Amino acid sequence: MVKSLLSRATVPSALAILFSVMSAAPSAAQVNYVTRGGETVAVQSVQQRQDAPSAVAEDVAFLGYTNMEVDRNACLGFDDFGDPGVSLQAIRLSPEMLAPHVGKQLSGMRFGVGEEVDDVTVFVRKTLTGENVVEANVSKCGPTWNYVKFDEPLTIDGTELYVGYSYYHEGERYVIGNDPSGFVDGSCYLGYKSALEDYFDDYSSEMWDMGMLLIQAVIGDDLADYGRSVSLIDTDLPVNVQQDAPLDVTLDVFNTSWDAANSIVVTAKVGDEEVGTKTYDFDGGLQPRTSAEIVWEDLVLSEAANVAFEISTVDGKSNAATLQYWSQDCGVYEGEGFPRKLVLEYFSGQGCQNCPTGTEAVNALIFGHEDDVVCITDHAYGYDNFTSEGATYYWNFFNTSGNAPMMMLDRKKRTLFFLEGEGEASVTGVVLHPTQFAFANNYRNFLDAEVAAPARVSVLIDQEYDEETDVLTITVSGRRTETLAGSHVGLTVMVLEDGQVAYQNGASDDYVHDNILRDVLSDFKGDVIEWGEDGSYEMTYRYEIPEQFVSYVSNVTTTPNRRNMRIAAFVSDFADDREGCTVYNANEADFIEETYPSGLSETAIDEPVKVWVGDGTFHAAVAGEELDVQVFNLVGVMLPNNGIGAGTYIIRATDADGKIFTTKMAVTE
Repeated sequence: MVKSLLSRATVPSALAILFSVMSAAPSAAQVNYVTRGGETVAVQSVQQRQDAPSAVAEDVAFLGYTNMEVDRNACLGFDDFGDPGVSLQAIRLSPEMLAPHVGKQLSGMRFGVGEEVDDVTVFVRKTLTGENVVEANVSKCGPTWNYVKFDEPLTIDGTELYVGYSYYHEGERYVIGNDPSGFVDGSCYLGYKSALEDYFDDYSSEMWDMGMLLIQAVIGDDLADYGRSVSLIDTDLPVNVQQDAPLDVTLDVFNTSWDAANSIVVTAKVGDEEVGTKTYDFDGGLQPRTSAEIVWEDLVLSEAANVAFEISTVDGKSNAATLQYWSQDCGVYEGEGFPRKLVLEYFSGQGCQNCPTGTEAVNALIFGHEDDVVCITDHAYGYDNFTSEGATYYWNFFNTSGNAPMMMLDRKKRTLFFLEGEGEASVTGVVLHPTQFAFANNYRNFLDAEVAAPARVSVLIDQEYDEETDVLTITVSGRRTETLAGSHVGLTVMVLEDGQVAYQNGASDDYVHDNILRDVLSDFKGDVIEWGEDGSYEMTYRYEIPEQFVSYVSNVTTTPNRRNMRIAAFVSDFADDREGCTVYNANEADFIEETYPSGLSETAIDEPVKVWVGDGTFHAAVAGEELDVQVFNLVGVMLPNNGIGAGTYIIRATDADGKIFTTKMAVTE
């Protein structure tokens, strides 16, 4: 059975429990999102359906319903409707399950979660809604199975027990590890405590079909061996690598147990061949519930192959982690390749009531790949204040439905798979109403593969500014590694702007419009590139930056904020047939700071503005003066300026004279 993520009909509660993706079957690749250097990046693995290993120590048993490793694409989550609270997950250990273990110690637990979670309470209860008779508090859990040892074990007397964990949940997070391949009575109890609700219900029956929770009781007197559990969470191994070129691969490891780890042994295999074993020592030890990065140096691939890493031992003894392996199929390419960015063009309009939802869909589509995609919003629908001539041209050429929203990805016909109801369907890369696949996960595999494939042409952007003439000179250059197919391979250069606060049908008068296509500096089809003998190119554009833009259809003027403006450039083949257009590579760059002073309007703050978060509230100040702050989410909905959690926000700060500063700011936990 396939459940739609958007459906709430299957759960008799105002707080609906949702699947994070719609398929119970294993997919070809898992997408993991990690933060490195302040940036969120996506990496792939094929770790999805491996079974967690059985006990590594004698006289230790695991009691539960499934041994499957965490599949991040099959986790459960809660839609809390703006009312965060505590989620509770538990399984029932029946008297029949416990009978062989009467008199033994229930000494700990292991449980699987789909992302890092803070402040988790692990518990054992006599009744589902009773008091915790045994509990342990864990500061952080990693996205795999985590081991917890109780300070005071519980002696099993044969009566039923409920074992589980709880944590503070903030809406639509798909954290709860489960095995969706089947159901067993007692395998899935889900609860929630908030200002609105307090319940704990059985979802393990066939009627609900929520799968089996990744929770197991650990029975045994000595759990010392399970204090050595270091999981291999992520790698930055590309899906495609340069043939015979040494590559350094970063491995992200997480100590999923209660003891510090001083050293680990890692083995690497390419295909069936073991290519090395290395020991990594942690200065001061890798503390419990913490992560670290290690580097496997000089990995070489001569041909396409599966690459696998394994943490085999911790401190000289067997590794108890359930996620010891990382395996990925890698392709190879000859010669040099360039980092790749995709172009996503989204047709929108202020009068389009579906466009805010479509924008949400676009944001969902590129989640984890924000830095890999150049987003362009063509305001070309109806009587719109931001419409440019270029947006109108592209709308007339690419549009087939006459309605917004509409989206193109790399101007090339593609097949994106999504799940709708109980069947699989496909749509082309020119998509009407992207909400069809907005909250699915399987399209990420498509983006991963596209971004990972090296581009055959580079796109570099340089800028120079002349303050006297208020002219920005943009130079775009690069080089190709092979001949690019097409009869009109050209360079397109655009000017974009974020942060324009204005009316939007379907949202509000304070909606934040981003990625607005303001100008096209090249020919709309792109200026045909003349390649040098070495495959290089260089093209220069002069841009007289206007103080105001005039809508191409409504004649309404709007004032830009140069701090929020940028250059987008891409190399593409513009075919006469819209389905034959291809984007080969793209890049973007913010306007350089030298342009800011001359671009200040009478309503813009002309001094450096400091924005920060304190006690869950955004603050802004200029020259020591605190500013009035409004907070919006990425789809332009105004939020209360308190209780700010992790996420990306639009900040609008206003001084006493009514001057305005708008910026986008990311908050991490």
